[in-house]
Amino acid sequence: MESPRRMIVISLIVICGWVLVCPWVITDASTAPASWNFNLAGALSLILGIVALVRSDDLPEYGLIAIAGWLVIAPWILGFSETVTRQSVMYGVVLGALAWIGRPSH
Repeated sequence: MESPRRMIVISLIVICGWVLVCPWVITDASTAPASWNFNLAGALSLILGIVALVRSDDLPEYGLIAIAGWLVIAPWILGFSETVTRQSVMYGVVLGALAWIGRPSH
């Protein structure tokens, strides 16, 4: 794996780890729907980020883009507070952008 992609994937893994633990850090995110959303999205994206380190195709990145899309739209579907909505959208945009840039075919 070339160095720039490796650095992007490692950045993705760090962000995915943060999404996983943010319900314990952001007090508004500890409510049931937000907590479950961040835990599941964080765990799945963390797994896909680790898979992206060892695979050379685009599949893990496209999965990360799908999860990022979910993080962007989930606040309105699940009814998050304003603070959690901003956090979720921010994480989704950053995760999606890094996943798009980190694709091997990019």
